[in-house]
Amino acid sequence: MTKTREPYIKELELLAENHFPVYDFFNSIRKASFNRIYEDFSNGIGAGIECAICSFPDDLLSSGIHPSEVPNGISFSIQVFYDDNVVLDYSTFYYYLNIAYKRHIEMYPDTEHELTKLLEETKHTLENLNGAPLQQITPIN
Repeated sequence: MTKTREPYIKELELLAENHFPVYDFFNSIRKASFNRIYEDFSNGIGAGIECAICSFPDDLLSSGIHPSEVPNGISFSIQVFYDDNVVLDYSTFYYYLNIAYKRHIEMYPDTEHELTKLLEETKHTLENLNGAPLQQITPIN
């Protein structure tokens, strides 16, 4: 019997009901892909995992979307039988990124050094995109 790993983000940690695409995206990441995806994030590049997609603004611009239609933030979508889409501001994206990071290093402590570096680089990238330091997000539970 295969042991199921803990989710990187738990439903109770979602800041809003419409953030389910974020939950689906992060929990679809496999261990072998985790560092590569965080490296892409540190370079301002999104990722797609099965039907869950995370897009940075430049991803959307390069896909042919008109600049006026590109949201100011990180877009998450699930594309199965319907399009479920949510755009997060950079601070909220970092909130979820940090939760998944902490959960991953709890399960795989040997990845902590590299992931910590990638998380810091991603924070810097997000602050550049945001044009200001990220705000601390505190969940209301």
